[in-house]
Amino acid sequence: MVPVMVLALVMVVLFMMMLAVITRPGAVLGSPDATAFQLEPPFPLEEEYITVNGIKLHTVSPGRRRDKPLMLLVHGFPELWYSWRHQMAALHATGQWDVVAIDMRGYNTSDKPQGVEQYRLAILASDVREAVHALGHTSCTLVAHDWGGLVAWVAAGMYGRQLVDKLIVMGLPHLGVGMINTTMAQRKRQLYILLFQARWLGEKVISADNAAALDGMFRSAPSGLKNLQGTMPDGALAWYRAAMCQPGAATGTLTWYRAFMEFVTVSDPQDPAWSAMKRVLDMPT
Repeated sequence: MVPVMVLALVMVVLFMMMLAVITRPGAVLGSPDATAFQLEPPFPLEEEYITVNGIKLHTVSPGRRRDKPLMLLVHGFPELWYSWRHQMAALHATGQWDVVAIDMRGYNTSDKPQGVEQYRLAILASDVREAVHALGHTSCTLVAHDWGGLVAWVAAGMYGRQLVDKLIVMGLPHLGVGMINTTMAQRKRQLYILLFQARWLGEKVISADNAAALDGMFRSAPSGLKNLQGTMPDGALAWYRAAMCQPGAATGTLTWYRAFMEFVTVSDPQDPAWSAMKRVLDMPT
């Protein structure tokens, strides 16, 4: 009875969120329009679409240095390559790295295959391996944040130092550590994961009014950058909203959460991602 009541409460909250977004003054209803935003690149972009596991992923670099070691940057939700713009510029300026950021499957202009099975952790980790190879390298320093961090942990466990020379993860502890040490307060903060299980409704909330919900995610309590005034100016926010307004992006990004829910509840214990999570990592982290 209690889980049913919690789920009902979550659905009510989700519905209220949707109403708040689509009834705000000046709200634009209908299909999201990525062309509604003026996007100013942070530096001259070297863009490339690479083929991994039968789909195309969008990559961005400040300028490829193919003779240097690869530093691959993997974003989280609800983000894209642009999240790494400051780090990319600084790392590129050192001249020591082939710096590339990737838009993961389901995000921005990368392909968005349909079906929860297309977003399982083992497949996402395989995307990282195939991306490294498609970019002309055999291994990389893997830098990741949030959802990208979870994928990075799995990739490091599945492929070891054959793929990952060094692992840098921000904002996402190893799943084993996180599950053991999660507090009730943290679980309450993660209730949005249940919200995103609601197909169609979740998409409407995240994409209504040209993804206006991202304004609150980035700039309002409790999730926003409320202590860093000016960190997310309108020009920067436009990149994230435009990415979410790409055709199929709302469903693609939320399917990560739906696949993860299956992974931690009904997935096969023989799933390679579980084995990867149990493996001791031998690369610098």
